[in-house]
Amino acid sequence: MLPQSYPNYKTVHRHFQTWAKQEILRTILIDLANELREQDLLDTTECYIDATFANGRGGLDIGNTKCGKA
Repeated sequence: MLPQSYPNYKTVHRHFQTWAKQEILRTILIDLANELREQDLLDTTECYIDATFANGRGGLDIGNTKCGKA
């Protein structure tokens, strides 16, 4: 869900994918982290990764699937 002021989600996604491939976002985040570290404003004692998880199918006790894969 994007704010109304943003372009179509397909356009936003295309730009995001381009930036990801060119590592533009990675460069920005590294530069920001380095700047904060130089100013002694980066507290690495509280770091976490936030993500959305989807339930996986299967597990250790599952047998062959319809495709023949375990």
